[in-house]
Amino acid sequence: MKRTIGTCVAAGLTALALQARAAQLDSSKWTVTALGMEQPAIKEVTDNNLDTCWTNAGGKGLLVDLGQVAVLHRIYFTPGAGVTNGYAQAKLSFLRTPEDTQGVTRVYHSITCEWWKVSEQRRKLQVKGEDLLPDNKADVDLKFDPIPARYLRIEGVTPIAEIELYGSLDKAAGEKRDAVVVRTNAPDVLRVAAEDLRYYIGELTGRPLPIVAPEQEAEYPGTLYKIVDLAAFARTYDEMVANSRAGRLPNGAAKPEFVTCPQGRNSATAG
Repeated sequence: MKRTIGTCVAAGLTALALQARAAQLDSSKWTVTALGMEQPAIKEVTDNNLDTCWTNAGGKGLLVDLGQVAVLHRIYFTPGAGVTNGYAQAKLSFLRTPEDTQGVTRVYHSITCEWWKVSEQRRKLQVKGEDLLPDNKADVDLKFDPIPARYLRIEGVTPIAEIELYGSLDKAAGEKRDAVVVRTNAPDVLRVAAEDLRYYIGELTGRPLPIVAPEQEAEYPGTLYKIVDLAAFARTYDEMVANSRAGRLPNGAAKPEFVTCPQGRNSATAG
């Protein structure tokens, strides 16, 4: 039976978070090589050491073999030492085989980097006595609809100190089931909310979710998390109060429902 969770997204996610872990894939099982060059496997991008990095020295990029098919929904790059500006363009190809011609390719432009993770920049911050984790430093943090792949081809990104991939090794995670629903022409703030919701539910459940338009709902028989624009119900304060009391807005007529979580904790949800 399909379940729909509307504008107030709730259904015991707190309890769920205690039962599932964030799905960062184990990089020790990967094999990373340079595209177009015969050389040993590259260890620098998976050694958990920010002071070692891979630099493109005449090659075309990197090929990451995960060892098995995974359903990916996030990639996180840490730049290498000596980086002084953002990546102008990154081309990522998600493949089932190294020669896959039907794979998914994504191109990202003007990617910024986490300068505080570069050893040279860290030392400068330490000398200045500044926080090593400034809030205004953007991540090379790419989140997207789930894509099944065993191989990831990375072009246009160099140098790289570390690569992190997030997703699920469960083959069933690639099936159409749950989804986040939002209008294609929804305001930017709602699109951002949908992106965040999709990612975190995917991390909690271990099943990455896609973002779909309302007309695609019938294709997803599982739980639908709907992001709805309620601005028309709250154009003024009095209108918002009236619609809340009438149950047209979340937390209006609905009473909080308490669910028992592990370790004796309670989680209040309403929707």
